[in-house]
Amino acid sequence: MPHTNLGVLDAGDLARLRAVTASQGLMLESVAERLMDTVHAGSPTKHPARRMETIAAAGEQRIPFTSGILVGIGETEESGWRRWPRWRSCTHATVICRR
Repeated sequence: MPHTNLGVLDAGDLARLRAVTASQGLMLESVAERLMDTVHAGSPTKHPARRMETIAAAGEQRIPFTSGILVGIGETEESGWRRWPRWRSCTHATVICRR
């Protein structure tokens, strides 16, 4: 069965995909909302709140799910870790850190 990375989805879409996927994923990319005024302008599905809603919905449905932040696009290693509790609070994620 495949792994999908289809972007921001609602709970119903996640549930329908669960029947035909082994796992799903969505890169949080950044929790820096200021990117919505620059590199993510015009891309409403890049908003961190929308992405965290999808990640949280996957967790509520216990869907095997991958995600992560991208250090270098709005986040520094330090700011990413400062905001980590916000991201962790909406997920059932296991933390994997590469330095």
